Amino acid sequence: MVIPGAGDRDFGTTQDHELGFTAPKEMIKDLVESLKKAGYEKGVRYPVPTSITEPLMIPEAWTILNSKLKR
Repeated sequence: MVIPGAGDRDFGTTQDHELGFTAPKEMIKDLVESLKKAGYEKGVRYPVPTSITEPLMIPEAWTILNSKLKR
């Protein structure tokens, strides 16, 4: 299980109830099908739309790094 960090929250708009996890590849197909069934029975659709209310603010350090990488 992975708890999202600040970057995930700021730039990926990860919400309080979201996290990441892994499972053996042999289980993925059944897992996805079960999640689809469980969600549709409750009226949940994927992907869940999000709304960003503020303009995206890129840290200055990222802008500097990007200009150096382009050279």
